[in-house]
Amino acid sequence: MSSDEFFLTVFQPVLYPPAVLITSMLKDLNAQERDTITFEVTVNHEGITYKWLKNGVEVKSSDRCQVRSRQLTHSLTIRNVHFGDGGEYQFVAGSAASAANLFVEGNVMLIMFTLSRPLTHSCGKVIKDQMIRSENVKQ
Repeated sequence: MSSDEFFLTVFQPVLYPPAVLITSMLKDLNAQERDTITFEVTVNHEGITYKWLKNGVEVKSSDRCQVRSRQLTHSLTIRNVHFGDGGEYQFVAGSAASAANLFVEGNVMLIMFTLSRPLTHSCGKVIKDQMIRSENVKQ
């Protein structure tokens, strides 16, 4: 190799996507059965890969559960909430995550009726009217 020759090595830069940061975290929600609720987060840039989890299991869009993304805001809406929807919900995008709980309260149902004839208790006493109360408790 002469003194006029040289080698030039050119490196191509490796571009990594910017880290996802959650700029507005999930908040716990309280709901009554049959309500519609929406969990919402905002992130630092668009076009990210993400998923929603309920108690560690991925939530997919359905008739009742809608996963949406609009610019920096990502939401999970659940219509016609029922007891089984209660639990921990999580938004995960790369190494960024936010979690919140959904607490579902049941409706209280009071059923009253009058008996057409008296009932007799096993010890022989007559029971005149009966009232049954049934209520759901917080999950």
